[in-house]
Amino acid sequence: MLPSTSLAIGYFNSFIANVSRSIFEEDGCNLGKSNSFHENVKLRILIPKELSGDVGAKAQIYYRSQNFELDEIGNKKRPFSIRYFKSKIDSELSIVDMPTTLNAIRPAINLLILDSGLGINPDKIKLESKELENFRRTLEYLVQQDDYAKDIVKIEWME
Repeated sequence: MLPSTSLAIGYFNSFIANVSRSIFEEDGCNLGKSNSFHENVKLRILIPKELSGDVGAKAQIYYRSQNFELDEIGNKKRPFSIRYFKSKIDSELSIVDMPTTLNAIRPAINLLILDSGLGINPDKIKLESKELENFRRTLEYLVQQDDYAKDIVKIEWME
């Protein structure tokens, strides 16, 4: 059992499962701030191919470069802040998220492998890559087991 397995389970339970259920129960999603309803909705989870010092910063830079819009979905008691774009071809609303919980991988690896000096440690890079792959595989498994999520969630490597 790798640390990324627990991270993926937590991310799935706290975000993917809740957003998927909300979309299913509403037969789409209502964007709270813009007060617009969309029937054709997909949830895209982007996994970076490599970690950085702050996955949240990596996500914000990516969202801005793609001109994604910011809004909220879910119920008023627990809204979820989301980034999205709307396809001009088929009017599909794509909610996009990059899990910032991935920030916990590097410190976990640093506890397992002590630094031997300055510079990049190839063993740590290999282990980070393995952890990212395991995180993705775990999420894919959990999505396929969830009736709400399996038809609307897509896990992708970030290009």
